[in-house]
Amino acid sequence: MRQVIYKIIFQIREQPEASGLHEIAVHAQGLKHIFDELRLHFFVAGIFCAAGISDFLQHKAARFWIYSMDDDTEEERIEEIKNKYKLPGRYVLNVGTIETRKNVMLIVQALALLSPDTRLPLVVVGKETAYKKLVVEEAERLGVTDSIIFLHQVPFSEFPALYQGAEVFVYPSRFEGFGIPLVEAIESGVPVITSVDSCFSEAAGPGSLYVDPTNREELAFQLSRVVVDKTLRHQMIVEGKKFTTQFNLENIARNIMALYVA
Repeated sequence: MRQVIYKIIFQIREQPEASGLHEIAVHAQGLKHIFDELRLHFFVAGIFCAAGISDFLQHKAARFWIYSMDDDTEEERIEEIKNKYKLPGRYVLNVGTIETRKNVMLIVQALALLSPDTRLPLVVVGKETAYKKLVVEEAERLGVTDSIIFLHQVPFSEFPALYQGAEVFVYPSRFEGFGIPLVEAIESGVPVITSVDSCFSEAAGPGSLYVDPTNREELAFQLSRVVVDKTLRHQMIVEGKKFTTQFNLENIARNIMALYVA
């Protein structure tokens, strides 16, 4: 990701005719091919305050969101992907490498506390590691193995349908650099439950629900609320969409331009 961000910055800088906000936005739009080449079809975002970038922009600390999002996926496509992976009509989604810090174990433990009528299957999309074995063993111990579905090596082109087909996105990670899947979920119109502290509120905004990443009871409670309360779910989706407007290309261009003129 760092190489991608540098490439974007230098391509923007090398456009001498880009003397205003509109021109910068146009050039940012023109960079989409970079992401297509990397097969990041659904979403690309970068955010960090790095010395190299700060020096490049007159020693000013900088943050960049480079964002590319498909339009809403048609219902037929969502059903097609659900059928391909034999997914249920409603499910809880988690996306990311299946490793200790991502804390999928907590979701499994929370599911076990829910009553059958509020316990939706958990779909975990991500790279497999040794941690998966521990998660599976915990699911077996708690008797919820049938409620866990693992998907590996899913093409990026199928991510929009997987996100938009979910009932709720749960991300109880212990720490992240930013938390890109949170924005992916929110932009897909899916309510988000994630961890308190760290950078999570920066990515998920005020419309999401936050839990202690060590507290299974708290996660179970919030999960049951989102699954049962349609009004709450709608409110979270609306507030989330408002929050993620800061990541659109026009705002990115305006923020970059502000660094140049400051």
